[in-house]
Amino acid sequence: MAALQLTASILPVEAQHAVVLGQVIGADAATMLPPFETQTAFVDPAKFPVA
Repeated sequence: MAALQLTASILPVEAQHAVVLGQVIGADAATMLPPFETQTAFVDPAKFPVA
């Protein structure tokens, strides 16, 4: 559980870093932040229920 909490606290900060670096180099958002989930690689909630 501690590892998940640590990861959850780091990810938003790294996302902010990606935005700033993208602005510095003049990249558009689609280049710097590709989609996390695609139509073919989505997580199906029925396969991974939260209990």
